[in-house]
Amino acid sequence: MVLAYVPDRTLPQLIQIRNALEAQLGLIKATGTIVFDATPANVPTADDTLIISDGVTATTYTWKAAAAAANEVTIGATATLSGVNLLAAIQANSPATTDNEGNTLADPARGITATMASLTISLTNTVHGTLGNVAITDSTDNVTVTGMSGGADGVQADPI
Repeated sequence: MVLAYVPDRTLPQLIQIRNALEAQLGLIKATGTIVFDATPANVPTADDTLIISDGVTATTYTWKAAAAAANEVTIGATATLSGVNLLAAIQANSPATTDNEGNTLADPARGITATMASLTISLTNTVHGTLGNVAITDSTDNVTVTGMSGGADGVQADPI
């Protein structure tokens, strides 16, 4: 029998137990990247969107000249500033917390961690397994996305 579950990220003890069990089973977390064009003037266009999902919840980010609502991202004067603004929008979904592995969660409700180096935002799903293999949907100009992919369910042990 195959069981599927939707992770409940509201109880830290359950997160710790879930992560320990998933790691023991050899499950792998899905990852992805958002890479901004190296030409500084190549920035996203107003009303372009990015949709990022952890396999449970999807969030749509919309580029605007000036962000006025949740999940809107201000288009920066350069590609770097646009990336910084997107990272801030991802992290603004809820107060930052950490999981039991010490990862800072950009949005605990989504289970995605996000960091930025140079022109690349790196995303990691905190949920192990294939559940997190949900492609990032992108209509954004001057941005290249990969993932979320690479999550694996591992090997299930034979029952005793």
